[in-house]
Amino acid sequence: MAIHIDWQALPTPHEEKGKQPQLYPRLVDNEVVDFHKLCEKVSKHSSKSMGTVIGIVSDTIDVMKMLLHEGKTIDLEDFGVFKLSIGTDGYITPTTPYHNRKVVVRGVNFQPNKVLMDAIDTPDFRTVPRNASPVIMSVEQMQYALTDYFKTHDSITRSQVEKLCKMKRTTACERLSELVKLGFLRKVGYNKETKYEIIKYNKQ
Repeated sequence: MAIHIDWQALPTPHEEKGKQPQLYPRLVDNEVVDFHKLCEKVSKHSSKSMGTVIGIVSDTIDVMKMLLHEGKTIDLEDFGVFKLSIGTDGYITPTTPYHNRKVVVRGVNFQPNKVLMDAIDTPDFRTVPRNASPVIMSVEQMQYALTDYFKTHDSITRSQVEKLCKMKRTTACERLSELVKLGFLRKVGYNKETKYEIIKYNKQ
């Protein structure tokens, strides 16, 4: 089955007007396989009962939560590695007292194993009409798009993010807040003057 995509254009910088815009592929009409659908597929694949699969998967998730809470790295061999991503919301220097060095969890990083990537191989992609339902960009996808954007721009506004990432205002606000918490972006200014800058150490 082919994966449906659409081609989106990045805004052309003012100093490069007249230049062809850069295109990047975006998933559309992407089916979401939820917990029960996944268990159903595993049940059919393994000939195990649905109840057995749900129990095993639920227990696996619970154990993974516990291990990640303890700071463990989970290596699932042919699947990949799960590991905590940590950072800080404060400005920490070598002279900052240890009791003021607050550490926060940014998320969970997943590094796929080569065996998994080889198994995925090269899917078939099919371009669909632009009226297809777009898949809202994830935070990770936004980071890629914004990294390209900041190669030629110093800042971006919420409305520019809406156009760049093809999303509604509320979604753009939520995603921007997440990127600020992750330490990827810095919020500058207030109200109508609000803009966002990429954290310097993220620049390539």
